Amino acid sequence: TMGAAVLAGVGAEWMLSKIGGAGQSEGRWWRQRTWAWTAFLMGLVALDLLLAANALPHTQPTAPEAVSGVRTGPAQLLTDPTRARLGPAAMGRFLSMSNTRFDPGDMADLRAIFVEGGDGPSRLNQRAFDQLIVALKEQEILAPNLALLWRVPSVDGFDGGVLPLQRYIHALSLFVPPDQVVPDGRLREQLRQVPPTSLLNFLNIQYVMTDKVRDLWFEDVYYDRQIGVKLDVTQPTTLVNVPQPLEATRLDLIGYLEGDASALRMLAADTAVARVQVHGADTTQTFSIVAGVDWADGALDSPLAASRGAQIALRDVDGGRQEYIVRLAFDAPMTPQEIEVQLTAQFQQDLAALAAVLQAATLVDERT
Repeated sequence: TMGAAVLAGVGAEWMLSKIGGAGQSEGRWWRQRTWAWTAFLMGLVALDLLLAANALPHTQPTAPEAVSGVRTGPAQLLTDPTRARLGPAAMGRFLSMSNTRFDPGDMADLRAIFVEGGDGPSRLNQRAFDQLIVALKEQEILAPNLALLWRVPSVDGFDGGVLPLQRYIHALSLFVPPDQVVPDGRLREQLRQVPPTSLLNFLNIQYVMTDKVRDLWFEDVYYDRQIGVKLDVTQPTTLVNVPQPLEATRLDLIGYLEGDASALRMLAADTAVARVQVHGADTTQTFSIVAGVDWADGALDSPLAASRGAQIALRDVDGGRQEYIVRLAFDAPMTPQEIEVQLTAQFQQDLAALAAVLQAATLVDERT
């Protein structure tokens, strides 16, 4: 903008000088009226700047909560025990995974407060309310450079544009396959899955902040699909701790099998894929996940799933993948404390090139 204004001024001065020098009599006439042309051009530039400024943020104020409001995610980070004991710089880093294409969970309450106003006048018009929602979503995931505002260490501290350093772009290949890296530097919008634990530990990433746009409601049951786990020969076991006690009657697992085409062709129906153990305070129940019957390959319209009856819970047509649900009913209601999923020895030995992806685990109480 500054460069364009300078060029416009130079051009206007050159034009006036050329017109003024066209002839002696004409030049005197133009010199006498230079002040009028100057005033006209200055007014025109001022009008242009005024109209252009209408689209800038400072002309669209919104509620102060856009900056000062503490959302759920940042509140969790601000109460980190290490931060309280040693200071902000001593706490672990966080990593955001979101493109902010979600609605805040309290959006209805925000609309009632700021737009509808209850018995009083509304505080914001629709345009200002939209600006508030955008700001609160960025606060929710601490988009750059909000981590600086709250003094929270971040891995993804860049907001895109023409400034990323070459080394920063190279570092992104640790999180995203090199052929999929977008060089604008916005890591949070490129991540599709949680990075490996080894990388998280290396960078001291203790928190991953993400949205819930990948979650699934299936037959009136909620499944959190955002963070899954891949089980293969290098990591054949995963443990899921149950954070809150819940007496349940069954365990639902959503997942699928993946691998190259040649390895998938070797997958036979009724192959035991994994063993599931649900540990309670005084009891343990064991189940098996069987290929074709429970889970199958993730290809759309999988012949293995169609032939053996695996139930499809999700069809991602754009991604070319489908996921399956297996319902494991308990012998009696129990309160699980830990869930263990482990690939069978046969699967690891005969199908080492394949992996089982556990995308969601949900405890269900069918009595309610």
